[in-house]
Amino acid sequence: MVCRDCGVPAPVRSSRWRRFIHTPLGKAGVHLLVHCRRYECRGCGGAWEDDLSRVAADGRRLTEAAVWWAVASVVLDAMSVRSVAMTLGLFLVKLVFRFGGGDVLLDSGVLVL
Repeated sequence: MVCRDCGVPAPVRSSRWRRFIHTPLGKAGVHLLVHCRRYECRGCGGAWEDDLSRVAADGRRLTEAAVWWAVASVVLDAMSVRSVAMTLGLFLVKLVFRFGGGDVLLDSGVLVL
């Protein structure tokens, strides 16, 4: 990996595993385990991680597909919020519905409509 700021090759400093919640298969929740590397530039001292925005935006735990599945389950299938939370493997207190803005947003297990 090359540093975005100075162009010097940057080695991997450390890594960690990130867990994401994805659309369930039947009634079983699916968790994606993604290996995320952290880089540190020896030239300018900058540090960054692998870009995981294609999995889930802005550091969220739920994938975009899981967000839309949750919304469709509540709105179209008349599934209860509790059932959606249990199927996704979330705690019920973390699943909150808010109305306004028109955007569907899932942030760290919080569903905002």
